[in-house]
Formats: sequence, C-alpha cells, structure tokens
Amino acid sequence: MADETQPLEEQLVAAFEDLNYPVEGPLDLAPNFPSWANTTFDSERGDPDVELSLTPRELLVLLADGDAEFPYEDADDLAADLEARLREEGLPS
Repeated sequence: MADETQPLEEQLVAAFEDLNYPVEGPLDLAPNFPSWANTTFDSERGDPDVELSLTPRELLVLLADGDAEFPYEDADDLAADLEARLREEGLPS
C-alpha cells in the first residue's frame, strides 16, 4: 500500500520509479503491482472534505482512456500526466 502521508504525486513517483522505462503502454505498469487488491493511492489535497482513493486498476483505466502521452521516459512524467488526468476528470489530485 502507498504511504498515505505522502502527497499523491510522491506516492505515484515512488510506485513507478522502479519500472523499466520507457513505458510504452498501460500494461507495462501492471508488473509493478503484484498485490493489486492491497494497493491504493490516497489524496486529501484541496478540499479537506473531499478524499480521493484510487487503485492501480483505476489509474490504468485513466491512462487507457483518452490521449495518454506514451511512451513515458520516467516516473516524474508519468505521475505528472496522471495528476493532470485527475484534474481533467474533476477529481482532487
């Protein structure tokens, strides 16, 4: 499980930093989460009454829908794009 005390972007960077880059598509992310059911990314940024909790599967769907900027060259680029997609969806990031 991601460290819930970290900001969401830091959780994402930490989760994706050990991938083999470049990441060519959403399925390249799957091996990084051997325990899908026990992994979540949480954010309370912005409105303190609005919390966000995402699973790796939900993040993959976010990348698979729309115009993801594959390939990603590093974890920072991947995390930044995911946060941008969350904002586009109107979700707190």
